[in-house]
Amino acid sequence: MAQENSRTFKLIIALAVAVGLPAIIVGERLVLGEGLPAQAMVVMIAAYAVGLFWAGIGVARSTETEADVAAGAYASAREHMPALELLDTVPYVAHPATVQVTDGAGACPWGLQVGDRLEVEAGGRLSSPLCRAAVAALGPVLGRLEDGSDRGTAVSCRCPLAGRHRTFLAQAIGAVASN
Repeated sequence: MAQENSRTFKLIIALAVAVGLPAIIVGERLVLGEGLPAQAMVVMIAAYAVGLFWAGIGVARSTETEADVAAGAYASAREHMPALELLDTVPYVAHPATVQVTDGAGACPWGLQVGDRLEVEAGGRLSSPLCRAAVAALGPVLGRLEDGSDRGTAVSCRCPLAGRHRTFLAQAIGAVASN
């Protein structure tokens, strides 16, 4: 999207220069005839260039990408929402397990995507940190896993940011996944 806006901006500038400068020159000659001094023409062209410059700055400022807006919103949310705090342990885990993201909707503020996988050691240490909301959703399931006995349990986690969720598959290491 940013590249598209940049191309549009460059096209507008090129058209404005291509049409604007000849229009100023022709308009000056038609309206004022030959009576306008060269210095006045230079002043008119300079005024046109300054106006074009200011218009370009306005367009450039208004082309903030959705990704820039989302990044700013995520940074603010991560600072002010305790549920988005990253944790590196899950309490009450007795057996090692794997956790894989199997489904999701919306963009995760921490970049967690479908297909991501992490390991949970006995004792609960995570190979990659998760937000407090995900740890709260996974904790009870991981705490009940027994070494090799669980064939996989789906756990859904709703993000505190509206319209986002992730579904995890928690499985004890050594268990055979069910089809």
